[in-house]
Amino acid sequence: TLTDANTGKTVTAADFRGKIVMLYFGYTNCPNVCPLTLSDTARMFHMIGSKAEDIRFLFVTVDPRRDTLPVLRKYTALFGAKNIIGLRGGEAELRKVTGWYHATFAVHPSPDPAKYTVMHTAEVYVFNRQGKPEFITVGLATKDPDLEGIAYMGGHSFGGIIHAERAATAHALANDGRPNGTIVIPEITPRVVGGLMVWFMLATA
Repeated sequence: TLTDANTGKTVTAADFRGKIVMLYFGYTNCPNVCPLTLSDTARMFHMIGSKAEDIRFLFVTVDPRRDTLPVLRKYTALFGAKNIIGLRGGEAELRKVTGWYHATFAVHPSPDPAKYTVMHTAEVYVFNRQGKPEFITVGLATKDPDLEGIAYMGGHSFGGIIHAERAATAHALANDGRPNGTIVIPEITPRVVGGLMVWFMLATA
């Protein structure tokens, strides 16, 4: 379980059933990747319009030492999208959640802010309304994200994947099918969707 920074209540994956979930691990003092990801996500939600109400972007801090609930709440509010939710857990909870998704992070505290370092994965994990994994992407952390392509998927509630794939293949292949920031994740099948290379997670029972 993790704690919702907006409500102060503990939540689990079951609390978000019926919604499309975008799961991301980061921290509020991140100088570039995290604010860029959240900013581009907010822009994508704007492009989708009312359909964004069916999506929840869960920002799980990997630096709970500094990211208290008030800090998380204030940080996520900066991006102007109410469906961006900050979540916080203790060390044990955080290790458990990141372990489920093979996400990595490392925190090296220091009294000197300049020497306080945090490393974390930049992927966004996307789950369907039933809580099943759909795909992983780092497209929202690139310098020039394909927001139109991502919004196309979001506008279809991340459904109709095959249709979206066919509609966008020509655009994606113009860049050899690999936009900036794309990475290969083991045991994941590549697909092209909306001009964005994503790596579909092999669903498990």
